[in-house]
Amino acid sequence: MKVWSNIETFLASHGSACLVTILSVQGSAPRKAGTRMVVAPNGHFTGTIGGGTLEWEALKKSTSLLINSTKQTTHHTYPLGPQLGQCCGGSVIILFETFTNLDIEEVSLLSEREKTGIFHVKSIIHDDRVKRLPLALQTTEQFALTEQFEWDKSQTFKETFGSVRTNIYLFGAGHIGKALMLTLAPLPFKVSWFDDRSEEFPSAVPANFTCQTLGNLSDTFSNAPQNTFIIALTHSHDTDFAIMHEALKTNSFPFVGVIGSDTKAARFKSKLRSLGMDENTVTRMRCPIGYNGINSKEPSAIALSIATELLMKHEEIHGQQ
Repeated sequence: MKVWSNIETFLASHGSACLVTILSVQGSAPRKAGTRMVVAPNGHFTGTIGGGTLEWEALKKSTSLLINSTKQTTHHTYPLGPQLGQCCGGSVIILFETFTNLDIEEVSLLSEREKTGIFHVKSIIHDDRVKRLPLALQTTEQFALTEQFEWDKSQTFKETFGSVRTNIYLFGAGHIGKALMLTLAPLPFKVSWFDDRSEEFPSAVPANFTCQTLGNLSDTFSNAPQNTFIIALTHSHDTDFAIMHEALKTNSFPFVGVIGSDTKAARFKSKLRSLGMDENTVTRMRCPIGYNGINSKEPSAIALSIATELLMKHEEIHGQQ
């Protein structure tokens, strides 16, 4: 979730906003430390800290703080079992931080920084404010993605903003490609969408999609960022095979998959071997792609199956965010 752009939007439309952050988790809880949501004075919000009574109480607290339209920072401990009746049974500490239009310059700067990707800050609670200082480069390089939030009950803690997005090269703008576009829109992916039929692309696509006319595959893959996921679901088996062959030759992509059947997989693998590709490389090709157990042939179900596998691979590489 883009925290600061949401705060910026709520300031423009409502004049104030509250940032809700889980500071600490003890025992079982719906979400981990560092999870956030942004609340407007009318109760509208983006993000979630896990739903249920905890989220309801956090929303009530946020809107009550925003009534005064003054800068406030406070934190509160919520025992999930005895106080809120949630069967998780753990305990969480939540930080409530309000913003007004007087904070727009700081919020806008952080919003612009967030658009460029992950960044880490040292945060200090002082005089009803949280002051955020960018961490030095050598520090951020040592700040593991799986340790994006650190708070030790002091007034100083570390935070990470922005999100890690995996690049996807998606080939094919047919009915499965269009269904997959909708499924991938809210997920942590940056998708380059290729087809040699430009008229097949929808007139509007999600912000994390860019449409490109399919050209020379060698040039396409030479320009691909390292660790890009490759997905082929074009209207042509010959094109699908050419994509698989070129992507596997490149040998820098952690996921190379093509839509199809067991028969298509066997034919492609046989042809790859006949072209001199070694067995370890051949077996890296995923066909059919998609999460095992979803058997529906509806485009939306196939898209969900593929997106599930991609998200699992993303979390395997980057950890759960």
